[in-house]
Amino acid sequence: PGLEAHGEFDVEAASAETAETYSISGNITAGEKTITLSFTNDWFEEGSGDRNLALSTLTITDRMGDTALFLELNQLNSISEATWGNCGNPNGSRFLLWSNCTISIPFSADLDGKHTVSVVAYGDQAGPDAPHLAVSVNDSNPSAGVSNGAKEAKAVIVNLHERLLGESLSIDDPEIQATYQLLVDSWLARQSWIADRGTSAYSWPDEICKYYLDEHHAEGTGIASRDADPSGMKNSWQSVVAYLMTGFNYLHE
Repeated sequence: PGLEAHGEFDVEAASAETAETYSISGNITAGEKTITLSFTNDWFEEGSGDRNLALSTLTITDRMGDTALFLELNQLNSISEATWGNCGNPNGSRFLLWSNCTISIPFSADLDGKHTVSVVAYGDQAGPDAPHLAVSVNDSNPSAGVSNGAKEAKAVIVNLHERLLGESLSIDDPEIQATYQLLVDSWLARQSWIADRGTSAYSWPDEICKYYLDEHHAEGTGIASRDADPSGMKNSWQSVVAYLMTGFNYLHE
């Protein structure tokens, strides 16, 4: 809901000497933001290798081309509001992520308009794929509903209201706003759950759904292999769909 800009990259550099720069750009509104840097495809096999992601620096430039933030990521402990799970830490000249993990870094944008976020990174290469890096800019107040992600989410909600309830509503209609707030509240609650319990789209045992058919467990295509929910959005959209499908118009009209 708070997403302003996002990009994903395969980090193929294997050392600090060959580290590469990965950048995203997007139009963002002025105000308090959160930059997230995520390692999303950890891999380890005894005797074969251990895939890790190493982050060196973070640079943000504003629409004027001025540097709005520069941070040596091995100094992340100096940012009091920065957070990360028990999956990485400053290590020498880098911040090392050794399992699937998200770093969150606060940032105040003084100007509206195009910003560019650049991360210098490399990885411990292991397994069939390169380390995967996801970079995002998020509005710190998703309930305001002004971010690019919020606008896209509301457009989906408008479509769901029409398809499930037969309601043709504008994006600013109070009903759309109420459903959007449910999405935000579910998403924020899921962040706490993820921090404590992990990134599955459901909670065991209360939300578990057993998959018995062979095709459900087919590698890469079965539904049982698609329960990862690192952002918490799968579960949040489940809440929205359940809310709409238990409405009077869906059940009785």
